[in-house]
Amino acid sequence: FSSAPLRDPAGAITGAVAIVRDITALKEAEEGLRQALGDKDTLLREVHHRTKNSLQMLGDLLFLQSEVLTGSKEKQALEDSFNRIFAIARLHEQLYQSLESGRIRLGEYLEQLVAGFRSVYPEADIRLVSAPEPILLDVDRAIHTGLIVNELVTNALKHAFAERRGSVRVCLRPVGPLLELTVSDDGKGLPPGFDLAQSTSLGLRIVHILTRRLHASVEVEGRQGTAFTLRFPLKSEE
Repeated sequence: FSSAPLRDPAGAITGAVAIVRDITALKEAEEGLRQALGDKDTLLREVHHRTKNSLQMLGDLLFLQSEVLTGSKEKQALEDSFNRIFAIARLHEQLYQSLESGRIRLGEYLEQLVAGFRSVYPEADIRLVSAPEPILLDVDRAIHTGLIVNELVTNALKHAFAERRGSVRVCLRPVGPLLELTVSDDGKGLPPGFDLAQSTSLGLRIVHILTRRLHASVEVEGRQGTAFTLRFPLKSEE
């Protein structure tokens, strides 16, 4: 509703004009859109919750199977598979907690991931260093990023420190249109001539595959400790 006065040539008010607009349809459209967005988020959360539960069940089956094996190599292979499945399940739980309008608050997401490592490896100094402003990623690329961090931190904790206390840093910051992710440690470093693309380690092969899916560039430094630095677009190229 809006109104305006009518005036004569001398400026005196002689009447008024009132305009009434029916905005019922507009309000209904806004409510429908709000409901649709809410339904989408609810569905997405439910899908990830169910996926997490299914992965945890599969991980439990692998763990039980590893308990009856006697060969050390076979037992270690199953335990590594269990750890990866458990990590993916944990990522889906964190996705549920970090979801914002269909996108992931990446800093919060990775902080929860790093906190999970602290509970398993209390002797290690594991920290996330993130830019203060929120960084949002779509769900698929957030999962890829989380899995890369999981593999690189796991690799550092298993191989870098030779049974001594060490530190691992996960650093996250926007650089123009790119996101820069660095996972570094102060351990023994990498062998001369290391090539991520040619690595025979399953964990590093997974990292190589996921970086390609993210269209990420990778820099590896292994002389004084180890540092993997990835840069990829903040916005999906698809």
